[in-house]
Amino acid sequence: MLESLRKGDVVAVAKRDRLARDLFLTLWLEKECKRAGAKIVSAAGEGTEGDDPASVLMRQMVDAFAEYERAIIRQRTKAALGAKRRRGEKTGGDVPFGFEAHQEDGRLLLVPNLREQKVIRLVQELREEGMSFSGIAQDLNAAGYRTKRGADWTHKQVSRILEKAA
Repeated sequence: MLESLRKGDVVAVAKRDRLARDLFLTLWLEKECKRAGAKIVSAAGEGTEGDDPASVLMRQMVDAFAEYERAIIRQRTKAALGAKRRRGEKTGGDVPFGFEAHQEDGRLLLVPNLREQKVIRLVQELREEGMSFSGIAQDLNAAGYRTKRGADWTHKQVSRILEKAA
C-alpha cells in the first residue's frame, strides 16, 4: 500500500484499530502516508478529519486504546488456553507425542498414549546416561520406534521430546 501512495491519496479504514493495534506501527504508517502526501481517514471519524490539536489527541487516544485492547485480548486468550490445558483439553495444533485426542462430553481431551509414553521415558533415560540427541535418534530408529507420523527420528525431534517432558 505504502509503495503505491501518491500525493492526494486517501487511505480509508473503517476504524483506526483496523489499521494497526500497535501504537508505534500506527504512528509510522501515518508518518509514511504524510511523507507520500497522502492521508489516513477513518469512517468512524476518530480524529482523522484534521491535524488540529484536538484531532491529534483523539487519534493518539484511539490508537493507545487499540493497543491496550490487543493486550487485554492476548491476556484473556492466554488465560483461557491455560485453563483448557490444566483441564487436559487439547488447545490446537497437532496432538503432542505421548498423547492422543479423545472426545468426551463435547470436549477434546488429551489422554496418555502408553506406547509413546514408553518412548518418552526411554529418551529421558538415554539422555540421563549422557547420550547425544543424534545418538538417541539412531537408537530409536534401530529399535523400530517411529514418530507420531511414522517417520524416522531426528536429533531435533528428540530435543523437542525432552524439552516438552521437562
